[in-house]
Amino acid sequence: MKLNLERGLFRIWLLASIAWVGIVLSENAFEIGRYFGYHYELFSRAQSFRAALTEKNRMARISSLCREARDMSCRYEQVRCSATQLNLFPNDCTKKICDDDKYVSLAGALLQQNGLPDGDPKACNIFLNVHVPKLTWDGIFVLLGPILGPLLLWYTGRWVARGFRS
Repeated sequence: MKLNLERGLFRIWLLASIAWVGIVLSENAFEIGRYFGYHYELFSRAQSFRAALTEKNRMARISSLCREARDMSCRYEQVRCSATQLNLFPNDCTKKICDDDKYVSLAGALLQQNGLPDGDPKACNIFLNVHVPKLTWDGIFVLLGPILGPLLLWYTGRWVARGFRS
């Protein structure tokens, strides 16, 4: 009985790829569910794809501007720490102090400057924790790189080997 190396390696690659997709999907199930759930809700409320896309971009802008206003209205003060604590946990040695009145006025000004006059600055607290999910390229590369990389190397190696044979 002669071993068929090519078929065996292909089957190993296929099983490893299926296992990899399963691992990546299970590790990121929460993010994937949030992404599709957010978009399903958005599209079910909107009248059209264009309206849903406009609403998504508007929500992302408002959320970003509210976070920016919160960061601008806060200051950090040094808290008394031991030298060891300062070296090991430097974030524990600062205290974030935020001025709510300054925050509301900054949020209103930022929303006005960016063409969102209907955005309520007091409602910005709701938008601070709004996360508009995005699909990123690094996630796609993590999923597809280990699958397509070995396949690409295999076919490139075969092509080079055939070049030496002919």
